[in-house]
Amino acid sequence: MYFNRKNSFYHGVMFHHFHDNKKHLKSQGSINKATLEKLINYIGRKNIIDAADFLKRFRTNKLKKNHVCLTFDDSLKCQFDIAKPILDKFNIKAFFFVYTACLKGEPNYIEIFRYFRSTFYKNINFFYKDFFSHIKKKYNKIKIENFLDKHHNERSEWKKKFTYYSYQDINFRFIRDKFLGEKKYKIIMLDLIKKKGLNLNSLKNKFTLNKREILSLHNSGHLIGLHTHTHPFQFNNLKYLDQRKEYLTNKKILEKILKTKILSVAHPCGSYNKDTLKILNSIGVQLGFKQIMTKDGSMKKINNSKFEIAREDHSKIVKKIK
Repeated sequence: MYFNRKNSFYHGVMFHHFHDNKKHLKSQGSINKATLEKLINYIGRKNIIDAADFLKRFRTNKLKKNHVCLTFDDSLKCQFDIAKPILDKFNIKAFFFVYTACLKGEPNYIEIFRYFRSTFYKNINFFYKDFFSHIKKKYNKIKIENFLDKHHNERSEWKKKFTYYSYQDINFRFIRDKFLGEKKYKIIMLDLIKKKGLNLNSLKNKFTLNKREILSLHNSGHLIGLHTHTHPFQFNNLKYLDQRKEYLTNKKILEKILKTKILSVAHPCGSYNKDTLKILNSIGVQLGFKQIMTKDGSMKKINNSKFEIAREDHSKIVKKIK
């Protein structure tokens, strides 16, 4: 049975990557169409509310404890190719949260780096070994270890919050986001890619939804939502005007494609602050999702505000049904 004392409140279920071992290769955290079907049946189709209905019920305070919606982050082509046919089979309309820099021709480095980790290493731990070895040579081993020690308590809190992450996953994210930052992280990854001989040009349009596919999702009744323009890992560290530019650009591009107002959002990497919430309110967004099922920071309740609706990561549900 899906619902229990820990999740008996309305919420979203969060998805990212899917695989078919043909066009879309298996990678860390990805699932196939059969697993998605099992997950839908485990939650119960009657409990899954279509995205537009979920938004309407939220606005009118008519969501019930057993109401769940399905959400898909990062505008990934594998979602369109693998997940959408299953949604069609069950007649489910979901939220798809799209970031838009790739629609303007910028390489999707997030997915290129993920593809690199998944295909050029036997498993993720071999990648981590190579990654940490490289940065310890570049930035000094003791400096890296001191940084991780300094953030020991914070990393422990992350492990409690994101139980589906291994300790190596968490260490990697702390080094990537808090020690390196996006620019230095990109340099490190491009160094590793160069060593392995991966052709970046061949991957430019491999992973991300194009305008036609986004419009197709919209015309099929799914709701397209905001996910920032460039998907910063540490969005909460951006200044107010930079945050506003990210969301206004994201909104303008999507509304031009869809010819309709965009009313929903998912915070990239769950990262936001009080400025973010003010900005989203000022640009007419009506519903937003975080990426955890618990209270965080100064939150008074789990679904703390209209921009902080809880989501369960699909991986935690999959563990229960295998």
